[in-house]
Amino acid sequence: MGGEEGGIAGMILVSIEREVPIYTYAEFAFVQDMAVVEGYRRQGVGQKLIEFAARWAREKHGLTQLRLMVANQNPEARGAFEKAGFRATYQEMVLPLTEQEG
Repeated sequence: MGGEEGGIAGMILVSIEREVPIYTYAEFAFVQDMAVVEGYRRQGVGQKLIEFAARWAREKHGLTQLRLMVANQNPEARGAFEKAGFRATYQEMVLPLTEQEG
């Protein structure tokens, strides 16, 4: 997404993923990555990127769900995604398989 001065304000990368066959949806759109340049944050750029991705998924691919993952340690991003209408559905858990020093 371009800024007013013609520079890059942000980007979003969305893929179409296949769902595990036991679930309701056969496919869904998944936000792999999204970033907004620091000088453009809190100006609605992220919301426009999400709107674009949702419209792309719905109108071009007939999908009914857009998903993403956001770190618990990133409350600013979580708040922005909630503002866009995302809601928490799962809690991802990780089991480290290597010993941590310290």
